[in-house]
Amino acid sequence: MYKKYTLFFLMCLVGSLLHLPNTLCAQVSTSWQDVKLSGQGKIVIYYNPITHFIVKNSAGKMEGIEYELMQEFVRFTEKNYGVKLKVEYRYFESFAPLFDSILVAPNGSFAVSSMSITPRRLRQLKCSPPYMPDTEIIINSQNVPIVKDSAEFVRRFNGMVALVIRNTTYEYNMKKLKETLLPNLRIEYVKETKEIKKRMNNEPNIMAYTQVARYLAFRQGGFLMNRQKLFQIKKVGRGVFFPKTSDWDEPVQVFFNDPSFKPFINKVIRKYLGTNEQDIFWKLSNQNNPNQQEMALLNKEKELQFLELRRQKNEIIAHNSMRNYLIAGFIIAIVIALTFYYRFHIKKQTAEILKQKNKEISEQRGQLEKQTGALKYIAEELENQRDTIEDKNKLLVHHNKKITDSIRSAKAIQKAILPLEDKLEANFSEHFVFYKPKDIVSGDFYWLSDVNIDDKHERGQQKTLKYSAPSAIPFDPLSGYNLSEEQAGENAKYTFIAVVDCTGHGVPGAFMSMIGFAYLNQIVNENHILDPAEVLQTLHVEIHNSLKQAETNNDEGMDVCLCRVEALPNGEYEVKFAGAKRPLFYITNGALYEIRGNAASIGGWQRQMQKNFKTKTIRLAKGDILYLSSDGFIDTPNPERKNFGTPQLKELIKDNSRLPLKQQAEALKEALKAHQRDADQRDDITLLGIKF
Repeated sequence: MYKKYTLFFLMCLVGSLLHLPNTLCAQVSTSWQDVKLSGQGKIVIYYNPITHFIVKNSAGKMEGIEYELMQEFVRFTEKNYGVKLKVEYRYFESFAPLFDSILVAPNGSFAVSSMSITPRRLRQLKCSPPYMPDTEIIINSQNVPIVKDSAEFVRRFNGMVALVIRNTTYEYNMKKLKETLLPNLRIEYVKETKEIKKRMNNEPNIMAYTQVARYLAFRQGGFLMNRQKLFQIKKVGRGVFFPKTSDWDEPVQVFFNDPSFKPFINKVIRKYLGTNEQDIFWKLSNQNNPNQQEMALLNKEKELQFLELRRQKNEIIAHNSMRNYLIAGFIIAIVIALTFYYRFHIKKQTAEILKQKNKEISEQRGQLEKQTGALKYIAEELENQRDTIEDKNKLLVHHNKKITDSIRSAKAIQKAILPLEDKLEANFSEHFVFYKPKDIVSGDFYWLSDVNIDDKHERGQQKTLKYSAPSAIPFDPLSGYNLSEEQAGENAKYTFIAVVDCTGHGVPGAFMSMIGFAYLNQIVNENHILDPAEVLQTLHVEIHNSLKQAETNNDEGMDVCLCRVEALPNGEYEVKFAGAKRPLFYITNGALYEIRGNAASIGGWQRQMQKNFKTKTIRLAKGDILYLSSDGFIDTPNPERKNFGTPQLKELIKDNSRLPLKQQAEALKEALKAHQRDADQRDDITLLGIKF
């Protein structure tokens, strides 16, 4: 029995010694000298979130003055020393545990949390040169006014509540104030700065010490508080702290004293704290520093000392390794001898172990076979689901093609109802049509119709109305309109032209455009209603009745810009205009004018069926221009979601009014394209220009 225990102890000892070199090699140092020798390393940055200094934003990404400072430190060090550094940010919920942790942190650790440089901290930690000034001031709730002198300060603040964070200069300064001036001051501890600003914003009689930068950030964030001018504490500044045992002084000093550092840090401060506050921040400058040469010499001495220590350490490790190998070889020889000696005795025991292992392997094989079968079943199910999804996808593609083909056929039908180019050319000396649907089919359309008045008998019949659907609301659609058409000469010819913007776009808008087109033809060409206002009123009634808008929730409608043009014997042109939420623009004598339509649409649920559209008359000369449009052009947004707008459209029309109409159209298209850029088109666009 003694021999068995001896053999077991020797085998364990050999295993431990064989693993000893690997254990030693696995230790990774984070010292600066190791980084320079190996060309790589890792630093750990302790932080407590502070707004504007180091914090995670809503997207989960780190940002802030000190975050960008440490990132620039890593980039600078990698570039100047030719090394590669990994960075780990370690979060602390409050400042007190952060400070306690950095005191005992390993080499290669840093702490940032808008930390002030104080004599006490310099006795405990190492610190970088200050990267920005640090002045602490007293802030308080808004109900406490700004005092003028110390006597008033003691009278008002003695007995108030002071909020502080443990292990900070705020705590030290507030305790000193309590000891010297405010014995009845009540000190309460909080974890984070945001608790201070929250309580000070919501509670009366709260005071605290804070840094100037944080005070400005509070005020920029809309928090209400007062700043006292008394008992300000001016300190060296804010810095980056690291343990006393750390040897990272060299890269820290080189980075903070580099000529590029001051412009960089000022840029970062402006980024997070604002340009208007720039004058209050310290202009960092370490040029002509008399201590730089001494610091470089000390760093070089430390480097040589470290290399000597490392050489001695390597010799000791090599000596110990040789000794360990000799011991291991001796022990192995003994073990082999004992193994042969006890081979017969342990053969049976080995056989039992093998039997047990075979049994375990057999059980594992069975489990693996079951798992393999389950995985095969899952794979088959996934393959079946994939085939089903592919079949459905093909079906959807087929249906989508059929729907798209149908819509394209509808586009051809819709295009066929629009006025032909030769008809526009026959009526006007020049014209352009800017017609750009948002989808395949459009809710906008433009309409042109010529009406010849042959004799007075026909003029007498032009008021006979033919409704396509019975009205559910008994009223006279033309009540209030003057139905006596003004006398025109024999064989008078009226040219009606309109731009109509139906509710919606795509297929629903296209259906409404077909309805509107049909009713305009019926009202003007069949019923011979020739006054534009009466045409719009009748169109409103027809839409309202045919869509049963009085009985249903249907509120579809349309906006219309309608003109009736008549050439007069004296060479002038009489234009009668009526609009439903659409204006008419026209150019005469080189000036741009606008006639606004009624602020009511055609169709839709209305409390009053009577719209009272108004016909407005103007006289134009040869060469004058009319512009009719839907709202699609002016409502086109840019990537900043700003619409093109009516003022810009009017200015564009006026600036290009002397160009031929085809060139005007190109100028309008280019201006819209430059405005829209890559933003999506919001609505159908229609803009007509006609020249007499």
